[in-house]
Amino acid sequence: MSFVRADDRHDYVNGEHVDKYVDGSFDVGVVYTCLVVLANPTSSRQRIAALVQIPRGSIPVASSRVTQTIDVALEPYGTHGHEYSFYFPAPGTWSHFPVHVSRGETIVAAAAPRTLEVTSGGGA
Repeated sequence: MSFVRADDRHDYVNGEHVDKYVDGSFDVGVVYTCLVVLANPTSSRQRIAALVQIPRGSIPVASSRVTQTIDVALEPYGTHGHEYSFYFPAPGTWSHFPVHVSRGETIVAAAAPRTLEVTSGGGA
């Protein structure tokens, strides 16, 4: 899981097109996109479900939902990307429940939880 600003998501480094990840605080009123990449590092097909949700204190945009389960069949050594967008209407410190991946009834992976600092301007 990584975050980018929807209005400034890419950069060029040494001639290469790269994502411009948000490392610091988030700004009020700015649309952000969360990039989720699911990977299957095995030689067997995996049917998984990924639970994603926007951070607390934020509002979904661009057809995103507050909470969503994504059902995916990952081919051997395959990947699947998913994006969702949101913005914060007010400053504060907000928790973000990270993506959780399950196979059947068992959680097989989860990103680390994160607390997001949202300011009224100047971060990114």
